[in-house]
Amino acid sequence: RSSHLEAFKKQKLVALREESERRKMENCSFQPKISNRSRRMVTNIMHKLQLEGDLHEFLYNDAKRRQERDKQYKEYIPPEVTFQPQRISKARRSAAGTAPSTPVEGLQAKRHAV
Repeated sequence: RSSHLEAFKKQKLVALREESERRKMENCSFQPKISNRSRRMVTNIMHKLQLEGDLHEFLYNDAKRRQERDKQYKEYIPPEVTFQPQRISKARRSAAGTAPSTPVEGLQAKRHAV
């Protein structure tokens, strides 16, 4: 008995969402034409992923999760990585006389060193 009630509630919720979407779209001048093949593809994807509800919301949330995961991958430093270079600014190298001020001076210094 409760499963019938749950199914009825889901159907009612889907109908209300569809009606709400239809009302929102009434004032839109752009009306995309979606082919039957595309509709079947989306239906199959939703069935395979066992999705219920709005596909757009699912895709939005999925994109957010992927962005967060990519950010974590970029920031991740494995624990076995021990090398940490010490960066020295150009001004500091020039002041110490260790860096040529131009690439040409660097090449000239190499020739004289040989």
